[in-house]
Amino acid sequence: MTLFRNVVFIAAIAGLVAGVVLACMQAFATVPLILKAEVYEQAGGGHTHDHGLAPAAPGGNAMSSA
Repeated sequence: MTLFRNVVFIAAIAGLVAGVVLACMQAFATVPLILKAEVYEQAGGGHTHDHGLAPAAPGGNAMSSA
């Protein structure tokens, strides 16, 4: 019974250490990338167009066969 308890205890500690290591890796690798993407999205300066143009002529659309 002592051997089983030791194996479970070591496995739990290994899982805890792996979780901490992966959390640190994500914090230092992923978070800066996400923050740079947010800055890029907020920069704007993209494509603009006028919504006040006249509507298309009646008589069909791209899906109708003439």
